[in-house]
Amino acid sequence: MKSFLAIIVFTSVVVTQGFSPANFDRPRVLAAADKYLKEQPVTITAAKSPRSAGGLHDFFSEGDYWWPDPKDPKGPYIQRDGMTNPDNFVEHRRAMMRLSVQVPALAAAWKLTGDRKYAAHGMARAYQRIPSPLRRAVLEPVARAAPSFRGTPLKGYVRLAKKMVKSGSLPPVDQYLMNGTYLDDRQKDSLYSSDIRQATRGFDPWATHRDHFARVAHADFLNQMLYVDLKTFMVSLNLTYTDKMSMASSVEVRVPFLDKSLAKFAAQRVPPSLKLHNGTTKYILREAMAGMLPREVLTARKAGFGAPVDYWLARDLRPMVDELLSEDVIRARGYFNAHAVTRMMHEHRQGRQDWSMQIWQLLTWELWLRTFVDAGRASAPK
Repeated sequence: MKSFLAIIVFTSVVVTQGFSPANFDRPRVLAAADKYLKEQPVTITAAKSPRSAGGLHDFFSEGDYWWPDPKDPKGPYIQRDGMTNPDNFVEHRRAMMRLSVQVPALAAAWKLTGDRKYAAHGMARAYQRIPSPLRRAVLEPVARAAPSFRGTPLKGYVRLAKKMVKSGSLPPVDQYLMNGTYLDDRQKDSLYSSDIRQATRGFDPWATHRDHFARVAHADFLNQMLYVDLKTFMVSLNLTYTDKMSMASSVEVRVPFLDKSLAKFAAQRVPPSLKLHNGTTKYILREAMAGMLPREVLTARKAGFGAPVDYWLARDLRPMVDELLSEDVIRARGYFNAHAVTRMMHEHRQGRQDWSMQIWQLLTWELWLRTFVDAGRASAPK
């Protein structure tokens, strides 16, 4: 009777209000995705059968119903229908089965929430299961050489793939650090002049970040990332730039959520599950504001305040870029390889690579030198 009543109620809801499979299954999907986000990936190469004649990266699996022949123990196996051999090696198959469950859950969570961390993490899991020789020899060179597809819907996916080959094989801390870096070691090595390359040999630009991570190594990794963001990104970038740019425009900006007591409460008393809950970011804040703000505000996707750098470099600032990043200027400065900078600009303008943020860094570096270093000098690079 209870089952019958449940069917009647469910049918009534479907008929009167409509039915969305996405909304109906959302809690289960997001709970599964959050579970997989916290798990370490298991690669096929993590297990190896002593009976496999192949190498470390070969797939090996033995069928469920196959048993050694007691009459010929070293001979071919015999089949016993319906009888699973618990000693058979199936770890490679289980790793593939785990992947087939995890990646769809993470992809579904990404579609439901728009949060790219699910897509990135799902791709990282799949990527880390590929043998490292194949990654390094084939996939990574191909992804690096792929065109940027600027101005097309593919741009975001290509950028994600390039980020994956840059950080997808790294442990969590290094993955976090690399995802906030515009140039990896190989790219910096080709961009630096020989003098700068020699002067920075052995220097770890992440040393301060690693120190911050070490101080909170006991904490949940979500809280570790938030702590490092607070000590580095917020202080040196977000808060500093916002304050300077708003004051330059005669605009007063306030940050009420950085009230000392509130920030301390959020850091020390609010558990990670209330900060990121079933794929919902800022969960406790959204719940607290549920009766005060409309639903479309509470569920809106994050909207950043990024400047249209790519557009500026291609149009309004193109003459400035040509002047300040010319080979003569770069060579006279002595910090960078002039040919490497020119190649970067050509690849960007031809749509082969998206170097917009890297060119922006070089441009602002040159402007900084002219404002604070060249001031008062008799001559400056032209």
